[in-house]
Amino acid sequence: MHEVADLRADTFVGDLSDAGMSKQDSLNSGFRGETRTDAAHRVLQLTSERLVKDLTEVVGQGAIEHGFVLLGGTPEMDTTAREALSESFDGRVLIDRSLHVKMREAEVRNAVGDVVSELTKS
Repeated sequence: MHEVADLRADTFVGDLSDAGMSKQDSLNSGFRGETRTDAAHRVLQLTSERLVKDLTEVVGQGAIEHGFVLLGGTPEMDTTAREALSESFDGRVLIDRSLHVKMREAEVRNAVGDVVSELTKS
């Protein structure tokens, strides 16, 4: 096992509240275009799509033809990442729900070691 890449979003969306909203009673909201919250969600969605694309490229280079891929994180992102991988990874993708982004490197190594141990038993 070796670390290939460190993929980061590096996206700051700032204050997600719509603090500039008009408080006066009227038939319309006083807004034209999208709210800050909508814009932030759009940016986060685009960033997630870019990260999944980057991830599939890194995984494709690292796992080659016989390597396994271990995914962790939210169920939604696991599913998105799995679906983005090519069919050549069918049967070689494992999902461990205990993995999360705030884990220390030693915790990740232990978790991956446990999965590898299970694979070698099979």
